[in-house]
Amino acid sequence: MSIEEHDTVDFVAHDPAQDRVLLVMVAGGSWEDDGSRLPDLQSKLNAYLMYEEQQLWDENPTLKGKPVTFQLAAEEPPGEQELAFLQLAVNRVLGPSGIRMTWKKVGLEIEHEIAPSVEIDE
Repeated sequence: MSIEEHDTVDFVAHDPAQDRVLLVMVAGGSWEDDGSRLPDLQSKLNAYLMYEEQQLWDENPTLKGKPVTFQLAAEEPPGEQELAFLQLAVNRVLGPSGIRMTWKKVGLEIEHEIAPSVEIDE
């Protein structure tokens, strides 16, 4: 389980406290300053989108109709480039599809939401 394994969904869970579906992707190790893990993160996110659209409800019919959150569970907080990429994904794909995006450091309870932001066209 890791973002390097592009074709797998690491965890599917029901969060009863918020009555939502969590699709958790796991990122071990540290984030490099050069953004070298961005292609892995993008591929993993694409796999999660395809899973949510094509398989999630068939494989988990009792969860149908519940809101979906993609969560990045990382050993280290994502870097600036990774957060910028996730913000772009939320603004352009996830948010319009009704999917929330959060991240949390493994072992801590604090969950950080990447909320849609207003993009200004120049």
